[in-house]
Amino acid sequence: MINNKDLCVFLVDDNPSNTLLLTTILAREDGFSNVFSYNNSSKALKDFYLIKPQLILLDIKMPKLDGIQFLKKIHAEIKAANVAVIVLTASNDEHQRLEALTLGAQDYIEKPLCIMETMQRIKNVINVQYQRKNLVELSHTLDSELKQTNETLQSVTNILKVLYSESSEYVFVVDKDGFVVESNDSAQIRFHQSLLVKQSLKDILQLPNPDLHAKQLTLTGKKKGQKLIILENRYSPLMINGEAHKIYIFKDISQRIQDQEKLKQLAETHYATKLPNRNQLDKQAKEIVDKLEQNEEIAFIFISFCESNKILHSYGPKVFHQAQLTIANMLKDITLNTNSSLIHWSSYDFLMICPVEKVTELNFNIVNKFEHGLDTSSLTLHIKPSIGFYIQAISPTVLNWCDCVKNASVAAYDSFINSAAVTQFDMELKNKLDYKELIENKLPAAVRRNSFYMVYQPIIELSTGNITGAEALIRWNDNELGMVTPDTFIPIAEQAGMIIDIGNFVMESVFSDYNRLKKQYPKLKKLSLNVAPPQLNQDFIENIKKNLIKYQVSASDFKLEITETSFLDDFERVNPILWQLKSLGFSLAIDDFGTGYSSLSYLLNLPIDTLKIDRVFIASLFESPKCLVLVKSIAFMCHSLELTVVAEGIEDEKTDSLLANLGIQQAQGYFYGKPEKLNLNNQRQESSYLA
Repeated sequence: MINNKDLCVFLVDDNPSNTLLLTTILAREDGFSNVFSYNNSSKALKDFYLIKPQLILLDIKMPKLDGIQFLKKIHAEIKAANVAVIVLTASNDEHQRLEALTLGAQDYIEKPLCIMETMQRIKNVINVQYQRKNLVELSHTLDSELKQTNETLQSVTNILKVLYSESSEYVFVVDKDGFVVESNDSAQIRFHQSLLVKQSLKDILQLPNPDLHAKQLTLTGKKKGQKLIILENRYSPLMINGEAHKIYIFKDISQRIQDQEKLKQLAETHYATKLPNRNQLDKQAKEIVDKLEQNEEIAFIFISFCESNKILHSYGPKVFHQAQLTIANMLKDITLNTNSSLIHWSSYDFLMICPVEKVTELNFNIVNKFEHGLDTSSLTLHIKPSIGFYIQAISPTVLNWCDCVKNASVAAYDSFINSAAVTQFDMELKNKLDYKELIENKLPAAVRRNSFYMVYQPIIELSTGNITGAEALIRWNDNELGMVTPDTFIPIAEQAGMIIDIGNFVMESVFSDYNRLKKQYPKLKKLSLNVAPPQLNQDFIENIKKNLIKYQVSASDFKLEITETSFLDDFERVNPILWQLKSLGFSLAIDDFGTGYSSLSYLLNLPIDTLKIDRVFIASLFESPKCLVLVKSIAFMCHSLELTVVAEGIEDEKTDSLLANLGIQQAQGYFYGKPEKLNLNNQRQESSYLA
């Protein structure tokens, strides 16, 4: 066995803290002293051919030369068993991990690193690599010996004495009747020399299956409980003194088979929970299907703990893995006596496969089981599953169970975003997803062709009834889809990475329209436009400066509306951007105020001029006393902080009068005017507006 002190190890990771941690762990846990750390993968590749390490711990994602490219460069050395590779990854990209394993990596370790798991995986790979290298060397030795034998030796006696006397393989030469005439030392020791004289090879090996031409032979021991011996069989005809003989070379591959079984177990079970993993999907589904009748239905239940990363970030990897084990055990208890199977699909995602009549019971039990939190060894975690399920009729045409899992996982995600406990993937959900996909497919062309247009809705000064501003709103009227609302296509554009282009279109359109609107409505003070969260970066600042110059407009004529949720999750990044916009002269408004469940402290730290009260509160003013108190409180708070308050969604005169009495300065809604192209519906009563 290789001494760890003699083993040369490369650590290749662009993060210095990772290489330092691994160097410390290797030295402390197993005495590795010959360790080279690289934060530059190109330098590591150059040194690889000079130093020739036996083990590489390789990060997948690195600049310039990433882990996949590194593996391709040294693929020949891996194939020759000269080096073992373990890849380190924090990515959820299964394709990258599969590609790394395909290129010869023996294993992968997920970041953040668990010390015990990391050391055990390193030990496993070193052991397998050591055995693999021995097997490769022995195979090369045997091939060389055979070639040399065929070229130089004239008799089987010389072959056995010269080439096989020291070999670990069992070599037999048999006559045409199958009786042994010669054997090497290893064969005589293993099968006892006295038994080899005048006995047939079949009797010596005691084969239950007498086929000596099989590629593998399994020998059973005489003693109870004795392990099976598996022999790899190679044979060839041989002429000795004009008589037909055969030479058999048997290699004991029992350990190799055991190692393969262990590797298979590692590949098909989750390393922490020991549950079947996704590689056993077909097997687990088939076991359920085999117990059912044709045309019966099978259910796939996808259980996802979508907010599990909060556990990792709040409590660290130890509690993270403890929670995994606890969840797995709780789900195993639920599946008992239900004729169901449980698969650990990924980190905090699990899959149950069951007969359809069990789906309601299992869904109920899952929700109920996690209702009161998750008890680990050290604390109680309040994390709830998002559940989705899909029902599939059993038929000969159903071969791809992955599609069933995909549908169930989509339903689970829908449960998560809609705060539902359980969602079924059905035609209604499919149609919704198809519609979303259709929009995703049409959006790129719409962006390229500028298929959008702007409309403007007046903002009214309640004390005078005059138009004091207008909000610019984007519209999309597609030939096939008809009018697509911004609430529908804007979130899709954000997810698809097209919101920057759409935002630039809005900015240029509003800047271009401003001067014409100002001429038509001299009392117009501000034009408001919405800014999406992904736009709030330094490129947006530079772009907006260029467009102010291009369209010869002033930043002080515009108000940028930002939704409350756009900065709640990323305050540290967004806050400096908002201050830069403020320094350029823009007014800033918080849109949909009150829907973000946030602390009011940001009102003191952000350069905000205006709060827009969400229409949800305005619509309930007369039905809900609490809403009335809340709006009054917001108005009072804003007056105290010298902020302008705008109420959205006013649709009748009664609401208009109430808001004016509450001290709300500005309002907008259909009561004052619908959003229109370039022309504002500028008065409720023609004489009340000043143009």
